[in-house]
Amino acid sequence: MHWKTKALIQNLLSILPSQISYEVYYKVQRICGGLRRVNPIIGIKDGITIVRCIEGVEKSVDDKVFVEVGTGRTIIIPITLWLCGASRIITVDLNPYLKNELIQEELNFIRCNKDAVLKMFGNSVNQKQFNERFDTIVRGKLDINGFMKESQIEYIAPSDARKLHVCDKTIDYHISNNVFEHVPLEVMSQILSEGKRMLKDDGLMVHRIDFSDHFSHSDHRIPTINFLQYSEEQWLRYAGNRYMYHNRARIDEFEEIMENAGLKIIDKKLEIDQNAVRLIKSGLKLDKRFAGKPDEINSVLNDLVVATKV
Repeated sequence: MHWKTKALIQNLLSILPSQISYEVYYKVQRICGGLRRVNPIIGIKDGITIVRCIEGVEKSVDDKVFVEVGTGRTIIIPITLWLCGASRIITVDLNPYLKNELIQEELNFIRCNKDAVLKMFGNSVNQKQFNERFDTIVRGKLDINGFMKESQIEYIAPSDARKLHVCDKTIDYHISNNVFEHVPLEVMSQILSEGKRMLKDDGLMVHRIDFSDHFSHSDHRIPTINFLQYSEEQWLRYAGNRYMYHNRARIDEFEEIMENAGLKIIDKKLEIDQNAVRLIKSGLKLDKRFAGKPDEINSVLNDLVVATKV
């Protein structure tokens, strides 16, 4: 589908009353979108990557408390963290997108592909605890509510991540996975400040940001930096709706927001789209907001940032 056609559909659906809009958009995704076939492998990989980043700075997830910003449709990241040893995962979302049927389908996928999933985790987990928790999934005796209670996954939505009912200095890790690109910059700053309030003094922020034009994920005719050509007014006409809003912030802006929130970046794993670099160098005209930035900054695809409190 051409990205402008997709943008038009999303804009039309966003006009509907919220609950109706959510349900219709979900059905559209199930019929002809990314939810036609449920496969949790990417989500498991992303969860394991978060765990490895934590371990990479000599921390552990064992018996730790997480707050995840931006649950989305499923709880595969919290499930992965629980399997790796987390004691409690609070996952919050502004929109009540979570679907029990998708959770059930992902758990069924794990049961049917348990050997392949087991290999993804390797031997670095607490094997006895992991086996016990994995067996809870494989047995499949609990309904979704029972499973979430067993795995200490608490879902709160609608919820404003700028003001959560979590006590000061009581969580170990504040995380998100491909969420902050969908949040206005001033809101992102407030979410990070709230996260800092909840973090223990030795806690960590671990946030993965997808800096690419999300329309390029399904329309491969456009580059990952396609949206950098448009002014703010033009872009909001295409993607100012609840389903495809992207703040288009570059990595330098995100890092500045983190620093202004009193956070210190101690590790990051970024990927640069070299095709985008070549495209810019060949003369792709960018909007004035981005034209003065280094080509590599504009061409960052994604980044996983680990930060501490200053």
